[in-house]
Amino acid sequence: MVIDTSVLSSRPRWVLGLFFLIPSISCTDSMAESHEFRHEVHDGIPLAITTGGPRWTGEIFEYEFQLCLKEDEREESLLYEPEGFLLDANGWFYVSDEGNHRIAVFDPEGRYVRSIGRGGQGPGEFRWIQPLEIETGVLSAFDPNQLRVTRYQLDGTLIEVVPLDRDGLITSIRAYWDLPNGEALLRSFNLGAEPGNASGVAGHQSLMVFERAGHTLWRHETTPVAMGTTKMMFLEGEEAPIPVVFPWSPAPEADYHPTQGIVVSPGTDSELYILDTSGSLLRRIRIELQAEPPTVSEVEEGLAAVQATIESMDDPMSRAIFSPRLEVFDEPPEAKAHWTTVDVDDDGFIWLRLPDLAIYHRSEQVSISYRIVSPEGEYLGITTIPEASWARPTRGRLLTKQLDPSSGVELLCSYGIRPLVRDLEYPMARDGL
Repeated sequence: MVIDTSVLSSRPRWVLGLFFLIPSISCTDSMAESHEFRHEVHDGIPLAITTGGPRWTGEIFEYEFQLCLKEDEREESLLYEPEGFLLDANGWFYVSDEGNHRIAVFDPEGRYVRSIGRGGQGPGEFRWIQPLEIETGVLSAFDPNQLRVTRYQLDGTLIEVVPLDRDGLITSIRAYWDLPNGEALLRSFNLGAEPGNASGVAGHQSLMVFERAGHTLWRHETTPVAMGTTKMMFLEGEEAPIPVVFPWSPAPEADYHPTQGIVVSPGTDSELYILDTSGSLLRRIRIELQAEPPTVSEVEEGLAAVQATIESMDDPMSRAIFSPRLEVFDEPPEAKAHWTTVDVDDDGFIWLRLPDLAIYHRSEQVSISYRIVSPEGEYLGITTIPEASWARPTRGRLLTKQLDPSSGVELLCSYGIRPLVRDLEYPMARDGL
């Protein structure tokens, strides 16, 4: 069923969400002059509305470097294509080591300790390991190749392997969460032809919940959002359509929080929709912003990044596939998306990633900024995090995947998050971490 954002204002009839520091910026209490935050109720659904910009102007957070995970002379400590990592309540790190088909475990000091799982098709083995999740002391991992969830105790003891219902399930899974009662929530993102436009590219996301036995309980899909175009290219002597995503384009997204619910950004407007785990709409958050076009420097930076990436490629086919991205800078969009991803941290704060040029960078990293929304739905302000290709706020920390400019090695690092404005109550790293 499609989540039609044009009708979500009414109660739904469906039942089914490298070692460096960011320079500290002096503390500011500057508030946007026209900032207004209010709550309304429409058709029985609570709506939180922010108008006139954020509560605070300037940077609202600073980041204190803590550690990077330490690989050593042991071969088993080396990571290959890590996709991300998370932190448990005791400060231990769990890495989705996709290239080695395992979960790598590091202690609170960042030292490698052990591995969980290995490559293969048997119980506790992976052909492709994607997002990790920890809920009530249980570590879960999703294998989109084998379409199953594997759950472990934190010491690596295998608990269960749950194969998922293959009926209609698409393997482009971008996120996974454990829900109460052993249920599982998955989010996939898919690109396809834009409806009514054979040369257009559209993106939409699917939200799916599975019960412990692996059967689908409910599924929602957002309305497809125009995100790019297709270019006809000759590859190995044959003409083929290559999807080209526009820079700063919107993208449907979602994240889950045990008390907030499933936070859904449809990618088509400036609203967030909060669903419960049965798929019902609980409340909405609206951030009324004036659309802004890309700046000249953003266009120039994006164009230079694409050119540099193409020049670094040795494979002719890769160069041919990537080269159409140069053309999208000839006619920049009239307005950027308000945000492109959604993250909800452990305390219910919502991090909305601003549009950037990350999809045009392969070897270079870019600064990433987020709009921060309080658990009550108020737009608080903007923060710029350390340069990274991946980031996740959790337990008062910011976890990042960064590139060491001196060695070219990917680093998995942790930073403490500290407010820069008075009256902003944001929990710092938990005691003992």
